[in-house]
Amino acid sequence: MPCGKDFKMAETKGNPAFACARQVCKLRHSVAMAHQKENWHSGNDLVTIFSMPSIAIIGSVRKQKSKTGTITKRLIAGYSCDIIDLKACAVAPYNHEQEYPDEDEFISVVHQIVYAPLTIIATPVHWYSYSTRMKTFIDRFFDLRRSQYKELGDQLKGRNFALVSSSTEPGPDPTLVEAFSRFCEYFGIHYVGCAHAASGGDFCDAEAVARIQGYLTKESVEMPGAF
Repeated sequence: MPCGKDFKMAETKGNPAFACARQVCKLRHSVAMAHQKENWHSGNDLVTIFSMPSIAIIGSVRKQKSKTGTITKRLIAGYSCDIIDLKACAVAPYNHEQEYPDEDEFISVVHQIVYAPLTIIATPVHWYSYSTRMKTFIDRFFDLRRSQYKELGDQLKGRNFALVSSSTEPGPDPTLVEAFSRFCEYFGIHYVGCAHAASGGDFCDAEAVARIQGYLTKESVEMPGAF
């Protein structure tokens, strides 16, 4: 699947592959329709099942040898999970007027999240919080509570999110974990758990890793209504 583990996205707009990566991401919503498995009735409601991979969104600020990227790839190894590296994704900072450049990819990424069995948010810990790059991405979710994007934001309800964090500390930062879990609560997202590793080493919580990988085994997502 493009935009994922077998597709190396460019890191700068100067690289011609960047434009290609951007266009591929924008096609994922259409691809989801192509991967529609079936419509079925659950009680009085029509449900559509989509077969799509999970997504790991990496917010490392390092150009090379990212510890966050290393532990995330180790976590998802062997599972159907695409990788989106925010270094190669055009996501502009949030602004109240919702005026963004044409090449902005945030909404395209959200379309991928909606159809993913699990979304992993992977970030290094910077001052008890997300990295700058990941914080920019998270802040853009304000757009999903307003105007034409509110309906898309409503589709996040019931989706599954997990946190991957990396720092020099032996355990996850409680301030970051609380911020992320409250973010999930606000949108009605199911918070699966946090997998943390110190300095690119082993994960500190085997149960959290097992729980997250359990969701990575899922190959489909149910959406209300017919598509």
